[in-house]
Amino acid sequence: MPDALGSLSAPTSLLELPTELLVEIVSYHQDPFTFISPLLRPEHGVQQRQDRLQVLRSMSQSCSRLRSIFLPLLWERFHGSEHSFQERYMDSDLKTRLFPFIKSVHVSMQHWLPTQMKTVFLFLEFLRALPNLVGLQIHYLQSDMMPIMMYALKDVVFPTVIALGVPDWSAQVLFKSFPNVTTLACPAIYAGSIALPAAKIHFPRLEALAGLRLSKELINGLLRDFPALRDMSISSTIASESTDLSLLKGFRRLARLSFVYEDLKGLLSLDALINRGAELLRESDSSEARVLTLWSYNVYEGFDTFPRVVSVALPR
Repeated sequence: MPDALGSLSAPTSLLELPTELLVEIVSYHQDPFTFISPLLRPEHGVQQRQDRLQVLRSMSQSCSRLRSIFLPLLWERFHGSEHSFQERYMDSDLKTRLFPFIKSVHVSMQHWLPTQMKTVFLFLEFLRALPNLVGLQIHYLQSDMMPIMMYALKDVVFPTVIALGVPDWSAQVLFKSFPNVTTLACPAIYAGSIALPAAKIHFPRLEALAGLRLSKELINGLLRDFPALRDMSISSTIASESTDLSLLKGFRRLARLSFVYEDLKGLLSLDALINRGAELLRESDSSEARVLTLWSYNVYEGFDTFPRVVSVALPR
């Protein structure tokens, strides 16, 4: 027996662990970002993101095998500002070595100025150089930037992007450049939002919406124009007496729901939200796994870094 046990020696270093286990270890340092979320800003979860990047950076610099595993994870989400897009990057070996790893780009335009035309063109050139780009999120896009964005985006298309996060009022300028979007996230989508008719025109494959402010008018409009939605994130809190949630039963393919919970009198409790959300998902005809996500919020601390995720059992 000792000889048999002795032959099952444990790995003596990280290099001996299988790739799947190494990736699983790093997954404990989560990136809190998701396109399907409430009103999250670039500042949300910064410390957690920095911790994750530090782990990935350290692992990718240790040896060639670990570099091959963790360098793609280090670069898969690119967070940038106006200082991130410079000509020297486009002409360096970064373009061939690292750009293929980038899957989503998250940019804050809070300090961008209409006079920075060169920066806008470098930003778009950067996006076009990413062969595997699937997600783009633009924070703090200012209305005075729209004329230059309209000019710069003329005849420019990003066919690989399937997830887009932008202000709803930018729809008429930006949406046409992203014809294959299936997930749209806006800070706030109301009934009558200009993002919805624009999405109906430009996003024929749309199946996920985030930033919804729940109302009968909004849900009825979505049922009319986007009946095949599979994923919905509601960013408004829900009153205890509200009957609007019951309208979501009309989305027969619904598999994922996201709610915001706030512990205030007159709003649905956490247990009530879970029960109502689970009931809605169970009544769906979807063959996918049903997942309910709840983001806790309070006025002093904002949103929790990570949401509560509930797997909803399929009806028998």
